[in-house]
Amino acid sequence: MQVLPVGVAVSQDSEGHVITANAALANFLGIKSGEKLWPDDAAIENGTFEIYEQGSRLENEDHPLLRSARTGQQAGSLELEIRRPEKGPAYLLASATPLFDRKGKVRGAVGAFIDVTERKHLEDLLRERADLLELATEAIMVRDFNGVLQYWNAGAEALYGWRRDEVLGKSLHELLQTRFPMEFLTVQSELTRSGSWTGNLTQFTREGHEVVVACKKALKAGGNAILEINRDITAQLKAEDALRKTERLAAMGRVAGIIAHEINNPLDAITNTFYLLRDHPSLDEDARYLPQLGEQELHRVAHITRQTLGFYRESKHPVEVSVSVLLDEILELQTRRMEFNNIILDKQYHSRGSIQGFPVELKQVFLNLIGNAVQAMPAGGRLRLRVFESSLRLNQRAGVCISICDTGTGIDPEHAKHLFEPFFTTKSIKGTGLGLWISKGIIQKYGGSINFRSVSLAGRNFTCFQVFLPEANFDKSEGTGILLRSEEVRISSVAGAFDGR
Repeated sequence: MQVLPVGVAVSQDSEGHVITANAALANFLGIKSGEKLWPDDAAIENGTFEIYEQGSRLENEDHPLLRSARTGQQAGSLELEIRRPEKGPAYLLASATPLFDRKGKVRGAVGAFIDVTERKHLEDLLRERADLLELATEAIMVRDFNGVLQYWNAGAEALYGWRRDEVLGKSLHELLQTRFPMEFLTVQSELTRSGSWTGNLTQFTREGHEVVVACKKALKAGGNAILEINRDITAQLKAEDALRKTERLAAMGRVAGIIAHEINNPLDAITNTFYLLRDHPSLDEDARYLPQLGEQELHRVAHITRQTLGFYRESKHPVEVSVSVLLDEILELQTRRMEFNNIILDKQYHSRGSIQGFPVELKQVFLNLIGNAVQAMPAGGRLRLRVFESSLRLNQRAGVCISICDTGTGIDPEHAKHLFEPFFTTKSIKGTGLGLWISKGIIQKYGGSINFRSVSLAGRNFTCFQVFLPEANFDKSEGTGILLRSEEVRISSVAGAFDGR
């Protein structure tokens, strides 16, 4: 018994008055080899050790060795925690069986005790790591080499929409309809050869939304499992693409500004020439009509170049801006498209709409809103603009209200929830999904608000956007988004806007 590597203890009688431990168990408990173990409080009082099971201190009669000696029955495997003052907690897997004399009477018991401290610590470590995997925002999955899922963390549930119990045992890439940047066999070959693979994958969520993920694959030693960590980069890629488009548009704007500036110089000379030619005595009345016509067109060209420069040049400080004048400039840019689409314009300016601000960014807001309205009416319709003075409901702050309404295709209720979110677009590849998001940010920077309603009545669609801009000096406080007291964007007012009310 003394040479066994496993801890062994023997109760010399059925009452457990004397218990002897072998060398392995004595060393584990920190007592002398062959020393008697007294199953009472003496060991505890001497500061030797305490025995716990599942966090509760084990009473003497519940010790597996004593229970087996007392009842004459085997005590199954129990995990015991041994608390030692100087060495810290350790763990034993204990079992006991009774000993009988020749008459079949219980004369004691023998117990085996296996040190499982290292295994216990490893289990705790694995549990901690598993908890960390559940806290990770990335989708972490484990699959076999055939693609069958074995593990699916909370991050994967959040990204793809399937619960763990719904996907385990299923084929990962069939479930997610994965599209690889290369042949799948090439990916598998690289994974087998180097033990890892990194790249971007296109996949689909439970709701059918397409996502792009940055994927890292690692082959487990032995080649029987593959760890995959996927991070959603869909928004990041959209942001990068939008930034590239914005940079191209900015470059085009600078080029347009330069061209408009250079055109201005010869344009002045040509305009003066037509002015002199118009009143030249050698021309009769009919002939003078032609230079007059040319001069009118040159004035129009000059006006367009000034507008182009106006979009490019931004003032460093807020200036007084007339919203009605600004809207007219934008409408002039949209005139040709409106005529082509047979769109009827109905505008009523009950106020000049003077505010303090930056003309270029305000043009950006209303060019986006009016442009969206025009694009929503490819088969014709009615565009209604109103400018009037109003005030916010709660703080009675005075300002200018601008409403832009159309009879176009309308806005789907499901789309309406996401209308002001970045990168949300209903224009497929033609739109960046940033126009309304940027417009809302600009309006909020002025301390204003932007709201909309879209309804369908009697087979007709009515959509109305309403912008409130305070008349006070420019400030950078965030907008409240509160609806206006006068002429709120109500369903009745939207429909009534096109019925003459």
